[in-house]
Amino acid sequence: AVAMAIAAEEGVPIVPRGAATSLSGQTIGEALVLDCSKYLNRVGVVDRASRRVHVEAGVVLDQLNTHLKPLGLMFGPDVSTSDRATIGGMIGNNSAGARSLKYGKMVDHVECLDVVLSDGTPTTLRPLDDSALDTVCSQDDLVGKLHRTVREVVTHNREEIAARFPRILRRVSGYNLDEFVPGLPIRPQGWPDEPWRFNLARLVVGSEGTLALVTGAELKVVPLPAAQGLVVLSFDTIQGALERLHDILETRPASIEMIDRAILDLAAANPEYSRYLTFYEGQPEAVLAAQIHADSAEDLAERSQRLLRLFQGRPGVLGVRIRLNATAKDDFWKVRKAGLSLLMGMLGDAKPVAFVEDTAVDPARLPEFYSRFMAILRKHDTTGTCYGHADVGCLHIRPVLN
Repeated sequence: AVAMAIAAEEGVPIVPRGAATSLSGQTIGEALVLDCSKYLNRVGVVDRASRRVHVEAGVVLDQLNTHLKPLGLMFGPDVSTSDRATIGGMIGNNSAGARSLKYGKMVDHVECLDVVLSDGTPTTLRPLDDSALDTVCSQDDLVGKLHRTVREVVTHNREEIAARFPRILRRVSGYNLDEFVPGLPIRPQGWPDEPWRFNLARLVVGSEGTLALVTGAELKVVPLPAAQGLVVLSFDTIQGALERLHDILETRPASIEMIDRAILDLAAANPEYSRYLTFYEGQPEAVLAAQIHADSAEDLAERSQRLLRLFQGRPGVLGVRIRLNATAKDDFWKVRKAGLSLLMGMLGDAKPVAFVEDTAVDPARLPEFYSRFMAILRKHDTTGTCYGHADVGCLHIRPVLN
């Protein structure tokens, strides 16, 4: 708070920083960089009844899940950088990662935020009913002004917000003004309904440090699934895999992750990761792994068999493997989480360049999107790598460029 107040006096910009896992330069700049990861790293008391926990901004995601696991709980959003990504950074990016089909994004899990405002004022942003909002808006200070301003902006632009915000689960770009129009945000299927309340914390989520510096958060947590497993489908083409997404989604998995031939080949050439290539059949151009969360081992087995019956022997499907061991430690997840590192280790001058890093496409339109994207790459005499969260239309497509 003191650093922010001095910066405000001197007109110095601020860059709040977590673990610098963002790929678009959000964690660098000509500014005073305030790093949250060294000291703001404490996990508070877990309220098991309400499934809430207070954490500081520098807590690493794996650290939080290690703390929650003995209590039978976990944090929903699951980014591939979980061993280093901080909660503050995930709030800044409105992160989601794998399983967002079931658990959504950070904005769905943030209840309150402890922040420092641009003038050095510390405050907590929390849900407010109409009466409490009127009281805060009447305050003659920066906190009151911010609440008044956002309320006025949304009131005056309500129709435009409703008309223009894309109606897809993985919309994470721009400020979350849709969170201030009741019923407008897209939530995961089966997400519990809550009474709508005005909450500036949900505007700070996804704002990438431009609105306030987050020091702590009250988060919602979820129960660990009673049983979980993977059904891994190997396809002869990426196009064919994407065209079958709808059929897999019909079975209500927790996530569907995709990796392509390039990652498999790079893993095969790596002494560490080659031993994990046990999950696919033949020589697939694409692998789709459906993670299933179930209420019991019997339910898990039945749902896995349903996917097997749906795809085994179908045209373009090279094989189906059912893996009912603990998926967090499964060979597939080891290779999937190492995907970016493997790609950056590609030998030669040509490298997969970050270009369209997080698509946000309606899954129903992914096959068309991928086909048109590949046509552009072919026009420029190159190819590209493709992997990511296929279930919600979030793919990482990287042209291979010298």
